[in-house]
Amino acid sequence: MDELLTQFLIEGRELVTDAQAHLHALLRDPADSARIDGAFRAFHTLKGSVALFDMAPASRVLHAGEGLLDQARAGKVPLSKESAIILIDCIDHVDRWIDALEVDGHLPSAADSLAEQLLSRLRGDNTAVASGSAEPAPPVWLDEFLAAAAAIIETTDRPLTAFRYQPDVGCFFRGDDPLRTAASVPDMLAMRVLPRSDWPDFSDLAPFDCMILIEGITTAPLNAVHDALRMVGDQVDIQPLPARRRARGAAGQSIRIDAARIDALAEDVGELARFGHELAHAADAVARIDAALGTRMHQLQAEFERGLGALHRDVTAARRVALGPILRRLPRLVRELGSELGRQVVFTIEGDMTEVDKTVGDMLYEPLLHLVRNAIDHGIEPPDRRQALGKAGSGRISLLARRLGDTVVIALSDDGAGIDPDRIRTMAIAKAILPPEAVMALADRDALQLVFSPGFSTADKVTQISGRGVGLDAVKSAVEAVGGHVAIESMQGRGTTTTLTLPLSAITTRLLLVHIGGDGYGVPFHRIIETVRVQPDRIRPIGDGLALVYRGRTIPVVGLAPLLSAVSQTEGDACLLIVEAEGEPLALAVDAFGRQIEAMIRPSGRLLAGLPAITGTAVLGDGQVLLVLDPARLVA
Repeated sequence: MDELLTQFLIEGRELVTDAQAHLHALLRDPADSARIDGAFRAFHTLKGSVALFDMAPASRVLHAGEGLLDQARAGKVPLSKESAIILIDCIDHVDRWIDALEVDGHLPSAADSLAEQLLSRLRGDNTAVASGSAEPAPPVWLDEFLAAAAAIIETTDRPLTAFRYQPDVGCFFRGDDPLRTAASVPDMLAMRVLPRSDWPDFSDLAPFDCMILIEGITTAPLNAVHDALRMVGDQVDIQPLPARRRARGAAGQSIRIDAARIDALAEDVGELARFGHELAHAADAVARIDAALGTRMHQLQAEFERGLGALHRDVTAARRVALGPILRRLPRLVRELGSELGRQVVFTIEGDMTEVDKTVGDMLYEPLLHLVRNAIDHGIEPPDRRQALGKAGSGRISLLARRLGDTVVIALSDDGAGIDPDRIRTMAIAKAILPPEAVMALADRDALQLVFSPGFSTADKVTQISGRGVGLDAVKSAVEAVGGHVAIESMQGRGTTTTLTLPLSAITTRLLLVHIGGDGYGVPFHRIIETVRVQPDRIRPIGDGLALVYRGRTIPVVGLAPLLSAVSQTEGDACLLIVEAEGEPLALAVDAFGRQIEAMIRPSGRLLAGLPAITGTAVLGDGQVLLVLDPARLVA
């Protein structure tokens, strides 16, 4: 794949995501001028990009859509919700054609006919775009101003508007104040005052003639600039600032790097972290021979750790990708599945600018695809059923992403039928997921987690969408493979929320070393709620197990030594890891706490593949291999 196409695939998909975000906002408020400007810029820039390839149908569709948005932007034709829906369909088809170009090297044979259908719909909605709107060439003054103000422009990613105000020569005699008029434009980012022509000789200078012109760039929308300069409208040229022209000023400020190089750099950081542990052990050994030299080595090791920490942060930041491009296809999927199943669905996304590690981002789309399909097929009821239940005819699915400490939390919620825990129990017994007595002993919240079991399905029949026994178990496997975990909550008649908790960094993981039965283990720090030491008599027998009353709540206590076929060697206070298992707090007893380390976790090899509680291994500074535990799976 040549470099030009590779760059287009990246930028084209970013523009598709940008256009979709603006158009979905316009569904809620078709008169939002900032969103209209944003959608126009995305269509305009994408049209220029597809022109470099054999994508004539996409070019025609984008040109017509750009024309419709331009008419709305100029206030000539108001944008309707129906128009926004058609434009969303246009950008969805362009999205598919970009995918086809990557996979097949050309557009599908039906692209021309699909383009004509879209153009017909656009013409039917607004005859002003029958042949597209001709875009005038940008004025020379704008390019010159952009070059001069490039450094200032790149301090913001907001939509921009530029203007040139050339007061007439006799404006002072009418009491006009050009500088004050220009200063009335809100949110000014840059301004310059220039002579309107070459200065005359001093003897020919007319002191009461206005000899200046004023140029400015503002983050205010087009209509706000028009309002501020409406009294001198015949003396002003106002121009929106397309994204591709803004990019000229920053041409040398960023570069594209092959993802494989970033991955290799991440591997190197992991190896350096291991070297740092070895250096600490070497410093300890030297200190036993020569205290002064050992102290110096510890100082050098501390400086190395500080430098490594900065490098780790920089590489981690370089590996992070915004969720927007990953989520860009989900709205289209929701519309297509909703139409196929006769569901009316409003889909919203919040937090699409949240960043995740590239490894997490690469695996995330498929799990979210399963969850969205599940929400539409099993959750959202048909419109007539919803209305009979007193609900709105249109169901709602929302995706919320946010950063929480060292994790990224993604929650997908619907307001559908919810999940019946009794039906889950019945299906689990029928499919022999667990023994009947174990299934019936589960609390409702715990029973819901059985939907993540391999082969579990509540579908009554096999369709193209569900019922094949593949789905939520794949979600759980994919999420846990990158060190995350998944949980589900539901209320019958009210809806379901599935939450993915994912690590912020996939280069190295912060581990807490713990001692169990004379051996050392690592536990990922993001899986621990807190660590506590309590007197042994605070742990009381309850039923067949043990429990602790902590912070006003009764928490089950499980010793890890028996689970690992070891003999506990604890003395004195009990050392407990408070973790979350199936959505509830759980205390895991270990013999002792060790230090915290940053380590690269390697996937379990063949010898450990059959041990589900071992999430991987790490190499310590003395060369020992550390087993890394998944605390929740230890007690599953």
